[in-house]
Amino acid sequence: MTENLIIMLLDLLSKDKVTAKQLAQKLEVSERTIYRYMDTLSLSNIPVYTQKGRFGGIKIGEEFKINAMYFSKEEKACILAALDNFKQSADISIINTAIDKLSVIGDRCNPSKPRAYRNEHFIVDNKDGPGTCELSNKIDAIVDAKKKNLAICVQYHDYNGDVSERIIEPHTLVFHDNNWYVYSFCRMRNSMRLFKISRITHIYKTDSTYIPKRHNNNWRFSFNNPPQNIDMLLKISPEVRYDAEEWLGIHNVLKADDGINYIASGSVPDDKTTYSRIIGYGCNATILSPDSLKQSVKELCLQALQQ
Repeated sequence: MTENLIIMLLDLLSKDKVTAKQLAQKLEVSERTIYRYMDTLSLSNIPVYTQKGRFGGIKIGEEFKINAMYFSKEEKACILAALDNFKQSADISIINTAIDKLSVIGDRCNPSKPRAYRNEHFIVDNKDGPGTCELSNKIDAIVDAKKKNLAICVQYHDYNGDVSERIIEPHTLVFHDNNWYVYSFCRMRNSMRLFKISRITHIYKTDSTYIPKRHNNNWRFSFNNPPQNIDMLLKISPEVRYDAEEWLGIHNVLKADDGINYIASGSVPDDKTTYSRIIGYGCNATILSPDSLKQSVKELCLQALQQ
């Protein structure tokens, strides 16, 4: 059984989709056994799906493909060249199969370099960090589907912990508060929805095309439970001036009356991200107002000391 599972997995990795009948014939088992193999792979956290319809079949999630896991561009080219030269002294059918499987593998994401997303209008340069490579692969799959007007099937984990499988039509990417979202038409809800990409675990393309919905330029997005903003006033030392300017804007950091320090102001979210940033300034910042912000920062510091 283990050998059959490996062969089935490699077949799914090397092709867009395969029918249960094709797999059953190749492995010399029944179609019912193939579906049992699917259950086994799913229990191992391998995203295997069935797509119904005339052009349906068994698929594996795009984010599980080997492209982000194994070979660099140079390594793959070297292996393909070696296999091609090896044809003279080996079973050609086996060599051709190996070449076909390696050819569908994309280039590995280099984790030592940030990923940049760009078109002719903008560039967003992501800082490297945990999960960056996985996020990049998801965004690449979404962008590719959008270019071809292909609907995609995603498994989505919402803020309440509910998991659902959706067919969505991606329209645009949204970058908000250091998080990536895809604004899409959800066929299940029959409406435009905003999906946080980090909450998408599995993605695979369908054969279903769509016509992008018309929209005006006044985008309005509804983010889940946005924090309330507060009007903040800080007194900061010159050591953190430039960081405060990056955060609040250069026009909101002005010289204090003492001629040495600065007054930083702005409308900021009343949440832990803001508190943590102020704590990071240490003795270089004093909260002037509001009092509720002082209390929240104090409580967060006490909680950290008690743990």
